[in-house]
Amino acid sequence: MSGQLDLFAFEPQISPEVSKIAELRLDQFLEGLNEQQRDAVMTPADQALQVLAGAGTGKTELISRRFVKLVKDFGLAGIPRPQERILVVTFTSDAAAGMRERIHRRLLDNGEEGLGPDAWISTFHQFCMRLLRAHPLEVGLPPDFVILNPLEQEVLFNRVVHGVLAGDYADLSPLLGRLGLNDTIPVDVLSLSALEHCGIEDLEETLSPARLYALVNRIKTAGLSPREFWEMAILQSRQLTERLRAMPVPHDQDLKGPDNM
Repeated sequence: MSGQLDLFAFEPQISPEVSKIAELRLDQFLEGLNEQQRDAVMTPADQALQVLAGAGTGKTELISRRFVKLVKDFGLAGIPRPQERILVVTFTSDAAAGMRERIHRRLLDNGEEGLGPDAWISTFHQFCMRLLRAHPLEVGLPPDFVILNPLEQEVLFNRVVHGVLAGDYADLSPLLGRLGLNDTIPVDVLSLSALEHCGIEDLEETLSPARLYALVNRIKTAGLSPREFWEMAILQSRQLTERLRAMPVPHDQDLKGPDNM
């Protein structure tokens, strides 16, 4: 389709099927918005749009009217229930609830159906959770997967640390087999003997729950699988070892001390 379709122009050639669109006059729909906000609301749906604005400048109101505009665009194009085909995400649950209420009210005020339970208006975390619940197998999760809250995470990491220090993980072959890592990671990698062989002086400090939790978060943020993390860790360990071996030591004759510099 070429050209720009003006959904708000009251023209006689508009068919009866879309006559309700004509009832919404442009000046009424955009009332209270400044020029930049009006341009943002009316930007065609097939064009990218970025709005940069500070707190209290009317972003929520702009988004709610933009949502109504998109619903009318998509409805005119024959897309059923466009209210459930537009994604709106924000950072907090309160902000998401406020956005949902504002958009729902705007839709009703402008002659459209309100939001249903399947509308995609939520926080980023809720959006990701909904996708995972709908498609767990595609990302390697069981359908009944559980997301732990902060307290449950703390309990889990404490249990892991205490298990390592008690020698409960002398053989990780069942876990490594489930992850397909038997050919990559030694089965006794978390055994006390293996850890002590690494020269770690304070195991409890090294394996503190807080440190492990931060490490796991960094791995997940980087998007690394267990295999990718292990291979990267081994590679960096070897690189560090090679660099340390290449460094001069105090008894090296070529090392310049304070007296012979």
